[in-house]
Amino acid sequence: MAMYAFGAGNMYATPLQDAWGNAIANPTPIPLMVLQEGHVDLSGDLKELFGQNQFAVAVGRGKVKMVIKVKPARIFAAAWNALFFGQTLAAGLFANYSDTVGDVIPPASVGGVTGISVVAGGTGYVTGDIVQVSTGTSTIKAQGVVTAAAGVVTAVQVLNSGAYTVAPTASGATTHITGSGNDGLTVTCTCTASGVMAFPNSQGAGGLGATFVADLGCIYLATGMPLKRVASAPAAGQYAVNTGTGVYTFSSADAGLTVLINYQYTNALTTSASKMTVVNLPMGYAPTCKFDLTVTYLGKLTTFSFPMAIPNKMSIGFKNEDFAVPEFDLQAFDPGNGQVMTLSLSE
Repeated sequence: MAMYAFGAGNMYATPLQDAWGNAIANPTPIPLMVLQEGHVDLSGDLKELFGQNQFAVAVGRGKVKMVIKVKPARIFAAAWNALFFGQTLAAGLFANYSDTVGDVIPPASVGGVTGISVVAGGTGYVTGDIVQVSTGTSTIKAQGVVTAAAGVVTAVQVLNSGAYTVAPTASGATTHITGSGNDGLTVTCTCTASGVMAFPNSQGAGGLGATFVADLGCIYLATGMPLKRVASAPAAGQYAVNTGTGVYTFSSADAGLTVLINYQYTNALTTSASKMTVVNLPMGYAPTCKFDLTVTYLGKLTTFSFPMAIPNKMSIGFKNEDFAVPEFDLQAFDPGNGQVMTLSLSE
């Protein structure tokens, strides 16, 4: 049976050196998953020798360039770092929240809970339990999420500010919304004046452990018109935000209207997420990787192995009604032993 190759195949990148040139101990091979395309381009410069006639009498090949082009559709931080950046990955999430549900601005003379401190930690709680403040007079009761507990609660984060005409009492009781711990938790709430909402808003965007980073604007749900941000004392159509705590304040004149609150946040408790801050390195610094590509069809194998390559391009586009597919270009070179590529074919 004749040999053919079909499909994009499977490619693996093994990081060898980081962007500073440090060898990576025990490197982890990274599969470039959902590979859409893979190219191996070899091109050489030709040097021609001419006499007096039209055609060359000798042709020699000069410099040869080996370029690897890959388009892996799986969005994967470790792969992006290995293929282009070679810098430091950290656990946690850095993200923008675009509100699509909205919050109703509390009416005049109604305040919201912006802080919850633990008085008695109770027993049987776990991180992630959601509790509700029981005391105070409210149209909407405040809720909090337990962010630190080993049976006894030591920290609670506001999940929903609530709306109060009479503030919750000091050392007020709580009840469970989710979780099965004993209801022995009591808290003291910090409340604010009318039209105030705490971060996160009632949708709990960012989840457990989220920390406010920056305001990204507020929009009226009904009209789609943006509100204007002011330093303090907002009037109708305006809002203020404490950039240190993520507490939003609106005008009592806008009471009852629904606003979309957009913001940027981090979440260190999201262990599956990764982030990095790319630093500006001197020219010449870049990571290196080993690349292995195999395409199989009808039991026949075509395999390329490049012992060392350096990145020179990363490109990713986003558009409606289509998937984002990052593209990476890398140039293979001699790692120092004279062996630049291994090629294996079943025939």
